[in-house]
Amino acid sequence: MEWKRVFGICREAVRTIDLPLLVALLLLMAAGLAVLHSVSGPVTGQAARFAGGLVAMWLLSRVSLLRLRAWTPALYALSMLPLMAVYVIGTGKYGQRWLNLGVFYLQPSELLKLSLPLMMAWYLHRQPLPPSPRSVLTAAALIGVPAVLILLQPNLGTATLVTASGVFALLLTQDAEAIGAAASRSELLDELSTSVARDKLRAFKVDYRDQRTVLDGRAPALGAPARTCRPA
Repeated sequence: MEWKRVFGICREAVRTIDLPLLVALLLLMAAGLAVLHSVSGPVTGQAARFAGGLVAMWLLSRVSLLRLRAWTPALYALSMLPLMAVYVIGTGKYGQRWLNLGVFYLQPSELLKLSLPLMMAWYLHRQPLPPSPRSVLTAAALIGVPAVLILLQPNLGTATLVTASGVFALLLTQDAEAIGAAASRSELLDELSTSVARDKLRAFKVDYRDQRTVLDGRAPALGAPARTCRPA
């Protein structure tokens, strides 16, 4: 029947969409449009940009992971070109951050929020895990070059986010086997949260050990000379 055919087409169209993620994005978009409307009135232009973003997200979801992996180095290189071009033809009131493409203004640093994590995944996928010091240095260069270029625009906020996206991908390689073995969404989220919590706890322990020494159940103030507690 005709309705079965239509239903089959619709089901195939949304097969690659992460529905919980889509619902969360729609709620966030609706809240953003409501706030924007209360401040500045009609939000037709912003709604159209949201719609364009959803279409782009759907098109990207139709690309196989193998093909996306093969395209990653080219995507990273292409996103670096406009990032360097802003120093020649860039515009902006508080720095060289935008490229005037006639139809719209492009902020190249935003492209790195997508291409850098992809590039990190592509590179680390080809290396033995956990990564060796040499692999970590190479990954640091992949992160550092675009981060410094964005920072010099100047754009500290985006530089921080871009750096964090690359560092987060690098940290996840420490628990790659457990994350890859997750059989469901809940198990994957558990492994991701455990990995992040473990890294934060390790950093806290090192920082605490270097700055304070626990003495008689009390922590001396920062800057106080460290003392060693010995049994009587």
